[in-house]
Formats: sequence, structure tokens, C-alpha cells
Amino acid sequence: MHNTGIQIEPNLNLSMYTRPMEPTDIPRLVEIDAESNNPPWSGAMFERELGLPFSVCLAATANRGNAPIGFGVIWCIEESAQLIQLAVSAQHRGKGVGTLLMQNLFTQAQERGTKNMTLEVRETNLAAIALYKHFGFQATGNRPKFYGNENALLMTCEIK
Repeated sequence: MHNTGIQIEPNLNLSMYTRPMEPTDIPRLVEIDAESNNPPWSGAMFERELGLPFSVCLAATANRGNAPIGFGVIWCIEESAQLIQLAVSAQHRGKGVGTLLMQNLFTQAQERGTKNMTLEVRETNLAAIALYKHFGFQATGNRPKFYGNENALLMTCEIK
């Protein structure tokens, strides 16, 4: 990994942890996703993800609390992982939550034997692109109008 200058606001009062998502998290996850994505996932979509055998769903919590402050979802199929969703609550952005989630998602992907990870991100989401570059992702193409009127940037990285 190399640092591309991600600015993380130090917050000594915030200890963060990740854990597997639970069905009881779904109402809060829907709220977080609505702050980040348009259109956001529904509760039924989160329920579906929790039941997929190849889906890894993590929630980030603060100060050992149970309420999620962010989440990440990857699919691990054979030697490839796909980042499906990553979102952090508005009040916790810029504090390392996304970085923590990505570190743990990479660990989960490694443990499942994947060799690479891919993702799509809005071309206008510069904060997310910087985070992904920090983890070694490189742009490999684009998908015109993938997000309605917005293009998606395709990114890939090797898992070591």
C-alpha cells in the first residue's frame, strides 16, 4: 500500500471496530446508505446480502457501541473479490472509518483466497477514489451512465 495523501481527522475519543453485519443493523444501515448513495439500498436488499454465501458484510462501530457508523460489502467468488458497497455516516466521514472497513474487507478477501478486487465508483466521488488509490486500486476503465447520468470509474487492485 502507498499513501496518496488521505486526510484523516485525528479523534482520540473515537475507537472503531468492525464486526459482521447483523439483521438488527438493517434500519441503521439503510439510513447510512441514504446519506451516501442515490438510490440507496432498501432493507430487503441488505437482508438478501446477509443470506448470500459469497457475500462478506461488515459493520463499523464506534467506542464498542453496537450501532453501525459505516459498512462495507464484498463478494468473494473464486479468485476475485468485488467491492459492492461502502458507506460511512456523514458525521463520521474523514475519521478513518472507510479505511478501517477497507482494511478488514481486504483481510476477509485474503482469507477467502481471492487474488484481486474490483469496484465501480462515481467519477465525481473524489474522496472515495483517493481512498481506493490508497489501497492500491488503479483505474482500468469506465462505464458510461452507470449511475443514471453519472459515469462509473472501474478500478482494480491485486490482493497480496
